[in-house]
Amino acid sequence: MEHLALDAIRPVVLVVDDDTGTLNLMNALLSARYIIKLATTGRKALEIALADTPPDLVLLDIMMPDLDGHEVCRQLKADPKTSEIPVIFLTAMAQIEDERQGFALGAADYITKPISPPILLARIDTHLMLKRAVDQLRASRHQLACQHAGQATPHHALALGAALLLATFAAQRVLDVQPHVFYTQSCLKALVSQLVNQSHYRDALAGLDLELLYQAALLRDVGMLSVPETVQCNSAPLTLSEREQIVRHPEWGEVAIARLAGWVEESVASENLGEECCADNSTNRLLTGFALAGILARHHHERWDGNGYPDGLAGEKIPLVARLMAIVDVYGALLSERPYRPPFSREQALALMMAGRGSQFDPLLLDCFVALAPTFPPLGGVADGACHTP
Repeated sequence: MEHLALDAIRPVVLVVDDDTGTLNLMNALLSARYIIKLATTGRKALEIALADTPPDLVLLDIMMPDLDGHEVCRQLKADPKTSEIPVIFLTAMAQIEDERQGFALGAADYITKPISPPILLARIDTHLMLKRAVDQLRASRHQLACQHAGQATPHHALALGAALLLATFAAQRVLDVQPHVFYTQSCLKALVSQLVNQSHYRDALAGLDLELLYQAALLRDVGMLSVPETVQCNSAPLTLSEREQIVRHPEWGEVAIARLAGWVEESVASENLGEECCADNSTNRLLTGFALAGILARHHHERWDGNGYPDGLAGEKIPLVARLMAIVDVYGALLSERPYRPPFSREQALALMMAGRGSQFDPLLLDCFVALAPTFPPLGGVADGACHTP
């Protein structure tokens, strides 16, 4: 499948590297899809970025003779005109500390050389999509605030961001993602509705904004946008490199959601909408929604026995919302068709999940889910819109 065309006007990508061979390679890889601008020095990169039409994304080498990539990124993020441009580092440096420094400076991503073209294209698309989603969130929030004088509902804005990301996700991937995510959202609502009446979970769930939780659930797999389609749909055993990409998608998802939250927070501050437009504390609720989405994105692949990823959390150290998400996410995935297998029946899916009781899944939560599952409609049987509001 070809990579998704983001719109009729091709995005502008600035590639910065002091090696002309790398620049020529990047130009050949990307010029059919993007408008490419090239710079061999950090100073030239800043000059191009600060021109009348800034690039939509910057691919930036770290090791350069005049200004290194870290300094170029720092200056880009310090200037309001360029601060929201996604920066992806391209470098042979592969130490964790180098990644931390890049992310601390505001970089969106970090790709090591030699560069894999499918990974590069997937990451560029991801961050251009996220930028578009943020712009739409900002425009929507401003419009709501002006129209309703503070009555804007943040879960609607969060849902807008989720829908935008899911739309691009579904269009870019051959997996039938959208029905799966909305179906698991519906299952999550049903499971939580059952648990709020149980003393063991009532207090923990009482402190949550459940509507925001349900909308946040739509974003839990946004990190998979950074994993090439060829890896996601591979029917053969994964290589170590491919497995690493899958294992890191929760981290990438958390970073992407944090960037969404940061952009929204900054836009609210810069717009200076005033207390009359935020009387219902909608900004804080929206940021709470993104915080929940970040937790779900990072931890929905943890396992009860501690053998999950990315952090190897075990038992109740895994946040409750992530333990809930893990159950409904796996159930929806088992019911879904994949390029490498047909869908499982409800009975088969539940049997497979019960085999993971106490190892993969929280045993008490799983028992509750299994008892509730016969009441769920089949995948694809949820009416349009039924998953969006309780």
